[in-house]
Amino acid sequence: VAVAVYAMGYLGFFNSEILVQPGAADSIRQATDFGEIREAGGPPTSKHGGKYEKSGLSPEKAEAYVASLRNIVEEEQLYTDSTLTLNQLAERLDISPHNLSEIINTRLGQNFFDFVNAYRLEAVKRDLADPQKAHFTILALALDAGFNSKTAFNGIFKKHTGMTPSDYRRRRLSVG
Repeated sequence: VAVAVYAMGYLGFFNSEILVQPGAADSIRQATDFGEIREAGGPPTSKHGGKYEKSGLSPEKAEAYVASLRNIVEEEQLYTDSTLTLNQLAERLDISPHNLSEIINTRLGQNFFDFVNAYRLEAVKRDLADPQKAHFTILALALDAGFNSKTAFNGIFKKHTGMTPSDYRRRRLSVG
């Protein structure tokens, strides 16, 4: 039995045509990323890979949760808690963590961390442009907004604004 399994593995590895649909092997060889491989060798998948295909969440209920989510995060500034987790936020909304993740992924097009960091980033940008907060260090503003470290904050800030926090502050304060 072991010899047969070994032989099938060997043949399958060196003769991949026996493992895929006819005609798909050439497409797979030419594919440049996993999305193209899925199209060539199997049924099409949604952006989330069918992860939420069997969701019991109606579109109306999902939209209501989005409104509640935004409201509670903005009103209570939950993003300033650097230890905020998906489970904690789900508990505050009285929704399962799976459904909250689905809503953030499918309705907002983000993952949980990107969602929370977007609020944190906007808070820091507001503070950097505020002349009354010019005496605070950039790190103090970032930590106050919920970022855990200078490195994480600087990377996210530069990625989303195209400039360093110092440059952003200089430009905003010189304009205002």
